[in-house]
Amino acid sequence: MMPRVLLLFLFILTACSGGLSDEQRRQLREAQQQQAIQKIPEAELLGEALDRGRKIVSMLQVQQPRPQQLDSISKVYQAVIRWRELSASSAHDIEQQVIEAYLAAAGSGVPVADNVQRIGTDSLLYTMPLTRYRPDSVLEVAGVWSIRMAIRDVVRGMNNQ
Repeated sequence: MMPRVLLLFLFILTACSGGLSDEQRRQLREAQQQQAIQKIPEAELLGEALDRGRKIVSMLQVQQPRPQQLDSISKVYQAVIRWRELSASSAHDIEQQVIEAYLAAAGSGVPVADNVQRIGTDSLLYTMPLTRYRPDSVLEVAGVWSIRMAIRDVVRGMNNQ
């Protein structure tokens, strides 16, 4: 009786264990790798965000999209893209601080450049000022491109390269 029960148990165990095809195993491994926690140096993360922001801004300067088109471009690049005028009352606190910093730098004759900074624990903000010289040779900031990226998306972009 005991060997029959043991044989029946082994049969049921084998039948219920199921099997994964090679394709399913590969997909399972890829999903596990994507979900794995990765330690990426801050400098690498910010460098990647800077490169990504520059790529987006260069595309925006070539295409010169209308404000209505920014939403679809944002979806493609998995980022929130905004054009901020200097008097934009709808700018977030951090964006307003960046605009003020660009204005102060331009007013004192210091060259202004693009910038990346952390916002909270899960986002990065890339900003790029659009500058021009007035007829009196004074540098003027016309507006700022503001691109907010999720750190998760930047890391995924690094892994897909």
